Amino acid sequence: MPRGSMKLKRLELFGFKSFYDKTSFDFSDGITAIVGPNGCGKSNIVDAVRWVLGEHAPSYLRSKALEDVIFAGSDAAGPLGMAEVSLTFSNEDGVAPPGYESFAEVQVTRRTFRDGDSEFFINRIPCRLKDIAELFLDTGAGARGYAIIEQGKIVTIVNARSEEKRMIIEEAAGVAKFRVRRKEAERKMENTRQNLARVRDILDEVRRQLGSLERQVRKAEKYKVHKDELRALELRIAKGKFQGFTEERSRIAADLSALESTIGSLRSELASLEAGRESERLGLAEAESALGILRAGHAGLKEEIARKQAEWEGKGREAWQVGALIAETKEEIASLEREAAELSRRIEDAEEAALKGREGLASSREQLSALAAEAENAQAAYSETQAMSDQAKSDLMVRVTLHSNALSGAESVQKLMEENARAVARLNDRIAEVEGLFRKAEEQFARACAEEEGAREELASAEKIWEETRSLVAEQGARLDTVTENRRKTESRLEATGSRLFALSRVQEQRDWASSGVRAVLHHYLGGGNGGGEGKLGIFGVIGELIETDAPYERAVEAVLGERIQSIVVRDHEEGLSALQYLKDSREGRGAFMPVTLRARGEIPPYGEEEGVIAPLTEVVRVPVECGDLVRGLLGSTLLVRDLPSALQLWNRNGVWSTYVTIEGDVVTADGILVGGAQEQGESRVLAVKREIRELEQEMALLSTESARIAEDVEEARRTRAALEGRSAEMFSLREERKARYAEVQQRRAVLEVAMSQTRTNLGSL
Repeated sequence: MPRGSMKLKRLELFGFKSFYDKTSFDFSDGITAIVGPNGCGKSNIVDAVRWVLGEHAPSYLRSKALEDVIFAGSDAAGPLGMAEVSLTFSNEDGVAPPGYESFAEVQVTRRTFRDGDSEFFINRIPCRLKDIAELFLDTGAGARGYAIIEQGKIVTIVNARSEEKRMIIEEAAGVAKFRVRRKEAERKMENTRQNLARVRDILDEVRRQLGSLERQVRKAEKYKVHKDELRALELRIAKGKFQGFTEERSRIAADLSALESTIGSLRSELASLEAGRESERLGLAEAESALGILRAGHAGLKEEIARKQAEWEGKGREAWQVGALIAETKEEIASLEREAAELSRRIEDAEEAALKGREGLASSREQLSALAAEAENAQAAYSETQAMSDQAKSDLMVRVTLHSNALSGAESVQKLMEENARAVARLNDRIAEVEGLFRKAEEQFARACAEEEGAREELASAEKIWEETRSLVAEQGARLDTVTENRRKTESRLEATGSRLFALSRVQEQRDWASSGVRAVLHHYLGGGNGGGEGKLGIFGVIGELIETDAPYERAVEAVLGERIQSIVVRDHEEGLSALQYLKDSREGRGAFMPVTLRARGEIPPYGEEEGVIAPLTEVVRVPVECGDLVRGLLGSTLLVRDLPSALQLWNRNGVWSTYVTIEGDVVTADGILVGGAQEQGESRVLAVKREIRELEQEMALLSTESARIAEDVEEARRTRAALEGRSAEMFSLREERKARYAEVQQRRAVLEVAMSQTRTNLGSL
């Protein structure tokens, strides 16, 4: 590539050293240098050019390791994971190296990652680092070419040895490319020599192995001959085996034919057996038919037995009736016998009376007429009595005959009665047994009823407890929802408060309301802190960050301080001079510095109880003890008043001794100048931000405490609900268990009730 044939057109950096954002440098016509203050990154641009051209030594890139070229992060941005640099050359004349002469531009790109991987591109096409190095040979623009000369390099070149100067001159003359190619050719020749040496060693080894291989060849030939002989023998043996197999096959075929004939005969026998089995099946069907007839006869016999049994039961009832008739006949016979005895007694009385009459007739004939009549009456009575006696005897004979007949009939059924008596005894035993079972069933039924009642009460109790537990679970769930909602609201408030606090803290940390000079001094001496105590070189901080007041007076204090609110408080003027000198040296801007021993302008004139006066402004502010004189010097002659008319009235009365400020921030200076109006949109209020940060921190602490307490309440509610849910599950299981037990008891009671009903029916039938 001829010198000066391609022009550097553009340099693009992303994530390389101090370049966090993607940065592009366009080198148009007329640009010959890059200038800037110390630390702005000029050397990093040179390092980027050197790096993209192929430099891989960290020392040449002013780094300890290659990954140090990747942006490591800052206060405002986090570290990156890669670095990329692209270098673009113009090729309008088409003098680029072969392969690139048709491109209007040639762009070289290098990209590296924190894990050590690197990528190289030429015109966005992946390539090797070697390709990039060869592209810039003889141009002086390589990674360590003479075109890139850093600080101290000129002295190095002047004091270099002759061979080092020769290398620079040869590179400028375009000889370096050939030297590289020569070294490459020499390296290849050396590799070829080494390869030839290895080939010679291999040939020697092969020659040493050649005799062994020849012996192995002879052995292999013998092996081949023996193998052919072995194959012939194996074929002869196989042929003999084949013939034997053929004969065996013929024999097996004959045996198979015999077996097939045997199978045919067996099949014939099987057919005959099948026919016999069919006849047996028919006989079995006939037997089953006969068995059905026998079963029908058996059923008829059963019915006949049942009928005879019913008749026997009827005979039993008849025997019982005959027994009753015999008992009744016996009672009638006894009654007739008693009547016969009475008649016999009356006959005996009549006969005795007749005998006495005959004896009286013999002794007293004279009374014959009277006695005759009396005798006739007696005879008539006797005749009547005799007739009655005969009739009674006749009736008695009839009844005796009936009794005899009954006795003869009773003897015939006596055995039946005895059998009936035994059956009745057995029946009575069965009745007694059934009655015992019935009593047991009644006892079991009573116990089952009592158990059912107990189970019903237990079930009702379990259902009540379960319902109460469910109610408690629902209440605890509602409480948990409420507590969770409170927690969500508290966390939402905490998050919103934290976001607001973070935003305000960022505003306070960045101090956008302060000038660049103030920010530079604070960053240099306090490291970006807020002060609050004597820092480096006697720097206390900004007056706006040191002073505090209540919310109603913030506008008034800010209005009186004005631009002085961003003044830096120092121990004395010497520290202020040092800080001013720093601003001049660094050219960071301007700043105001107030010593803590600031002198007061004057005292506030007596205001007594004048209308509209609230208090001296120094009484409504708070500052560190060491800044007391400073505040008195700034605000000592300022009165806080109610409104602007009151301020004007006081100024007209007291002249130029005091400054008056209202609650809304309107000011009447000692010179009579009116300052006021509405606050500009977006204007930062230093004291308000500081006060709000303080309030937000307090609120954050309270909300954090409340959030922790609510979190404990949530956990307690969850544990309680879990315990209640477990208790509810236990109660549900107990309820289901008692419900099942109640159903079981009900079923058992129903079974006992059916059994008792059946027992009653059986007792009734007995």
